[in-house]
Amino acid sequence: MKNPLLLLLLIPFAALSLASCDRFSHHKGHGYWIDKKISHVADKLDLTEPQEKQLLAIKDEVKAMHQKHRQGNNWHEGLIAEIKKDKIDPKTIEQMAQAHQSHRQEMMTLLAQRLSDFHATLSKEQKEKLIQLLEKVKDKYGH
Repeated sequence: MKNPLLLLLLIPFAALSLASCDRFSHHKGHGYWIDKKISHVADKLDLTEPQEKQLLAIKDEVKAMHQKHRQGNNWHEGLIAEIKKDKIDPKTIEQMAQAHQSHRQEMMTLLAQRLSDFHATLSKEQKEKLIQLLEKVKDKYGH
């Protein structure tokens, strides 16, 4: 389910939630996947220079937000630490999950606003190309 959500938010900035992009970054560094998708979208939509600058600014803002969240907040390490204990504290796991969900909601709020702002700059033809890209994603993932 992460890929369809990310690909849906991919247009215009691969959305996603960048928090879900970690699995794509192991071999080429964090942010590689999102950079690749942003470039693909910019090419397919034939963006103007101001539109491309806006898209790159959005990408940078989202990546910075993601990096800030990642510092000192690793869900997997926290879960492993809990499992290593003799007794798991459900409250601790619940708090970790809530923090993770809170970050995802904050990211989605930002993405929704930036998508709206970016969408307003697109021409009718670009919007049609965007629809075609989204339909390909839908067909590929069946959602």
